[in-house]
Amino acid sequence: MIQIFVRHYLNEEGLQYFDKQWFPYVKDRVSKQVGYVCLEASKDLNDSTCRCIVFQFSDQASLDVWVAHDNHQAVIYDLNQYRVKPWHYFLDKSGEAAPPDSLSDCSEVPLAK
Repeated sequence: MIQIFVRHYLNEEGLQYFDKQWFPYVKDRVSKQVGYVCLEASKDLNDSTCRCIVFQFSDQASLDVWVAHDNHQAVIYDLNQYRVKPWHYFLDKSGEAAPPDSLSDCSEVPLAK
C-alpha cells in the first residue's frame, strides 16, 4: 500500500468550499479509481487554515493513474483561488508511516500565478 499526506491551506471561503463541496466530490471521483483504498480529511488543530488529506492506494501504479487523470489536475486547480500559502505533500511508499510532524519533511507545491 502507498499513502499520500496532503495539506491544503485555504482562506475561510475555501475552507467552507472544501468541507461542503470539494472533498465530497473528490472522494466520489477517486473512489472509482482502480487500486483506491481510502481517502480521509481532517482539520489541522495547529493551523485553522489547513485541511489535511490522507490518500491510500494499493500500489504506485494505481496512484500514478490517478495523478495522470484529468480529474486530478482539475480538482487541484479548483482550490488555487482559495489558497493562502503553498500546499504540501508527503509520499509514504511503505504505507505504514504517520503524517509528518514538520513541513520540512514535505514537498512544497508553489502557488499558481
